[in-house]
Amino acid sequence: MTCERIRSSEAEQLLWRVSARLTTQGWVASLIGAIIVFFSIGFILQLFFDADERDALGLANLPIISGSVIAFGVAMTWILKRRQHQALGWLREGRDPTSVSTARR
Repeated sequence: MTCERIRSSEAEQLLWRVSARLTTQGWVASLIGAIIVFFSIGFILQLFFDADERDALGLANLPIISGSVIAFGVAMTWILKRRQHQALGWLREGRDPTSVSTARR
């Protein structure tokens, strides 16, 4: 498929769908990873603390972990959207990709 075959409205729609999918998949993967790590640490804490102390530590750290996941998620979304905008600019502009837009960074 060459750029001549893609109309600008189709290109914008494709870019929007790709961006939405990448963003959604990134957030879901990050949340799943954070949950797995949170519970894994909870299981390890069973070795050193009793159940009440472990639960209290989990509840005390849950807001910190949630805030960190959200803050880092927003930052990474912003950074990756900028890179995506640069990498897919050729499609938006209706031209063939250059070596700069296809280079891995």
